[in-house]
Amino acid sequence: AYIADITTKKERTKIYGFIGAIMGMGFMLGPVLGGYSASLSFGYLGTVLLAGVISLITLFCILFFLEESLPKRKRCKKIEIKLSSELNIFKKINELGNYKKVKTLFLRELFMAFGFSAFTSVFALYAKDLLGLDAQSLGFVLFLTGIFSIFNQAILINPIVNRIGTARAFNIGQFVLGLSTLALFIPVNVTVFVVINYFITLGMALSVPTFKTMITGAVSAKKQGQILGIDEAIIAGNNGIAPLIAGGIYEIFTVAVFPFMALIFFTPLILKEFLPVLRIKDR
Repeated sequence: AYIADITTKKERTKIYGFIGAIMGMGFMLGPVLGGYSASLSFGYLGTVLLAGVISLITLFCILFFLEESLPKRKRCKKIEIKLSSELNIFKKINELGNYKKVKTLFLRELFMAFGFSAFTSVFALYAKDLLGLDAQSLGFVLFLTGIFSIFNQAILINPIVNRIGTARAFNIGQFVLGLSTLALFIPVNVTVFVVINYFITLGMALSVPTFKTMITGAVSAKKQGQILGIDEAIIAGNNGIAPLIAGGIYEIFTVAVFPFMALIFFTPLILKEFLPVLRIKDR
């Protein structure tokens, strides 16, 4: 929401890409710090304490060094919070305005969030059970994932979006995610797994910044924080449900879970040719 407040629609995808690249740096540094702290006498408690300290430092920096992004003239004069209204997500979406486009974007978000949450929930299990990776090896794979993410989101995403448009880049990202997860159904070695993982990060790099740009551009400046809050709520809901389903499928059918994920990503791409409600346009 802060990024949406301080950027124009034209530059927003690029900046969201940079945010994704910074998160990629977290993928590189986080496992190293987590592994080192866990190896000390405190064990995993040391990792928890370290994460808490980092979070407190972040909070301190926000409180004392980050200026407010939304000018007073653009803020809501009165905020009323009623639990029943807050939990009625359909009513909240309806109140955002531009209902048709917002509804389409959130429908697409349901598929994207469910598919990616399903993938992340079995990623480590697959690496351990079928590729025999231990914690150190998996940490190295995550390190490479961070490098991939930095390259894709900081360097690659913006020229692609400028050339083909935000909506088309998002659709291509979903297609790449579907194809990449489907490829994991075929027996692979560690090298091929790393290559496939690159394309998964590419799919996310094409999907997430473009989606954030479209969702914030669909409403007025006053409602950008609200629409991103609903977006995060949808992601959180999928983070609770998708692992249960994907984990159950993996437990029974192992790699058969990956065609299931691919189907999740491919479904809206196929159905959008027949259902206008799933079509996304740049204008």
